[in-house]
Amino acid sequence: MEQGTVLADRYRLVRRLGGGGMGEVWEGFDQTLRRRVAVKLIRADLRGDPWLAEQVLARFRREGEATARLNHRNIATVHDFGEHRRPDAADGAHGLPFLILEFLEGDDLDSLPGKAAGGLPVDQVLGYGIQTCEGLAAAHEAGVVHRDIKPANLMLVSGGIIKICDFGIALIREATAGLTGLGASVGTPAYMAPEQRQGRTVDHRADLYAFGATLYRLLTGGARTVDPPSAHRPGVSPALDDLIRDLLAEDPAHRPASASAVADRLRAVGQRASAPCPLVRHRPPVTGREPAWRLRWVGRPAPNKDGQSGSVQAAAFRPEGNDEPPVLASASHDKTVRLWDAATGEPAARTDRGALGRFWGAATGRPVGGPLTGHTRAVRSVAFAPKSFRARSLLASGSDDKTVRLWDAATGEPVGRPLTGHTRAVRSVAFAPKSFRARSLLASGSDDKTVRLWDAATGRPVGHPLTGHTEPVHSVTFASRPCGGRWLLASGSVDETVRLWDAATGEPVGRPLTGHTRLVRSVAFAPSPVDRRLLLASGSVDGTVRLWDAATGEPVGRPLTGHTRAVRSVAFAPSPVEGRLLLASGSDDRTVRLWDAATGEPAGVISHPGPVRSLTFTLQSDGQLLVATGSDDGSVRVWEWGDQSGGKFMQSR
Repeated sequence: MEQGTVLADRYRLVRRLGGGGMGEVWEGFDQTLRRRVAVKLIRADLRGDPWLAEQVLARFRREGEATARLNHRNIATVHDFGEHRRPDAADGAHGLPFLILEFLEGDDLDSLPGKAAGGLPVDQVLGYGIQTCEGLAAAHEAGVVHRDIKPANLMLVSGGIIKICDFGIALIREATAGLTGLGASVGTPAYMAPEQRQGRTVDHRADLYAFGATLYRLLTGGARTVDPPSAHRPGVSPALDDLIRDLLAEDPAHRPASASAVADRLRAVGQRASAPCPLVRHRPPVTGREPAWRLRWVGRPAPNKDGQSGSVQAAAFRPEGNDEPPVLASASHDKTVRLWDAATGEPAARTDRGALGRFWGAATGRPVGGPLTGHTRAVRSVAFAPKSFRARSLLASGSDDKTVRLWDAATGEPVGRPLTGHTRAVRSVAFAPKSFRARSLLASGSDDKTVRLWDAATGRPVGHPLTGHTEPVHSVTFASRPCGGRWLLASGSVDETVRLWDAATGEPVGRPLTGHTRLVRSVAFAPSPVDRRLLLASGSVDGTVRLWDAATGEPVGRPLTGHTRAVRSVAFAPSPVEGRLLLASGSDDRTVRLWDAATGEPAGVISHPGPVRSLTFTLQSDGQLLVATGSDDGSVRVWEWGDQSGGKFMQSR
């Protein structure tokens, strides 16, 4: 192929950038959209064998189509796939297959360790690692294994974004690994898993092995040895050593289960990985009006068979009843949902009675009961139905297994079949308020970029998926009252926007709310108007919380700053406290910050032993305000308004 060749009457080859294995990469120019692109072609010396070319063509087409389905922020985007036919080609002759990808300008990570003696800063490696894992998780979810993860295939582009490259070339190599002259072992030896080096069947865990070798290289700046990274690099924690050791296990069965699980462990290691770009580091002044919070209890599920507890991804209180104890539900990366007696921290029992109560073990005098199981992957969100919904306490959960499940919280039994329809992980679930005319309405937000509505009474979808977001949806929430004659549903997305929808019709309301500079992790409506406005809060990986007027879509005041890391969760107190409506935000910086929703002024800080993944409020019937937090270490904590005395520690049986 020569410089200046135009493929498919559209893509002009500008210059050859390089190649390896079976592929070569060119800089190209899209003459239709007037933009630079990257062009991947089959290596020139492999095109002359008719038998080989026929097999390569068929497999290249299949793999090109599979790669084009990978639409993720951390994966190089595939724009087009096609075949180029030369004007002088004979009838029936195969065309030249090509892939058109986004043209990336930046440095691959293989060039970075040499610029920093002894490896990159640990915080940087953690940030790049989490992004890589998020991209790998999306690929593995789509059934694609990269097979050649290494620093040279990870590109750092503007904004501190990591892009996984060379999916097409890697997949072509694998697809043609058994062809004459190509050899059975594909990949880069220094990063290849044992099963890959031996030519055996590989799955996503081979990518995890290569990722472990990549982390080692980035941390130490040198080749891997038998010693842990900390032996070569001060500042590498034992937890990071342990993770890399697990990733490099010879037996695939001994490696972490998924890229998502690895990302969660990386977050727990350093708590600095969420923002490769600097965040606002302003600390709000002390106002003298901050409330005191007392730790009521800490709950931690017993470790699983591998000795680990999953990070708590979400938490939700059951709506209060007159004579019912407060109940808290937590969703975990260990694929379970757990119920807790929020007053004591005891694991709440399952019972066959009409309302969740305590069932005491005769021998121990302690409540018995176990987690709600059924999901096959991490559970990302939980939500209770309004108290007035049906005769039982209904709980919904959303999972990486692409499903939403409904549970009878009183018995722990599933209600109906899983709700299916999403094509990617479900990140968030929320019920419409009890005053909404369709009180069984349930919303779910997914990595497939859609929001879906369900009739929880029947398990059937309501209307069509709500589309408009261009990246995964991480949070959904309903307004507790009408606004401008409409019931609003809000969604926050990786595309850095918040969108509003008419919950009754599924139609978008107004334009997307923009202002955040990183992905939006959480959204929440105020329970009542503030200064005659219905407020919507959003928390972002940019480290800020923003307030919006839901009626107009306009920002209210300035962004709330003070967090030094990503904000993972936001929630409003259910009613004013001492005349103020409180807004809370939980962050990777190990704090929960309280804000006066009316003024945006700080109203307190709760220091947390680990990053705060989720938080939720409830107001007990006795007037006691509680806030619950979930953390990467697998713990659930409940705090109450009060003095600064200590709490107690509970471990479920």
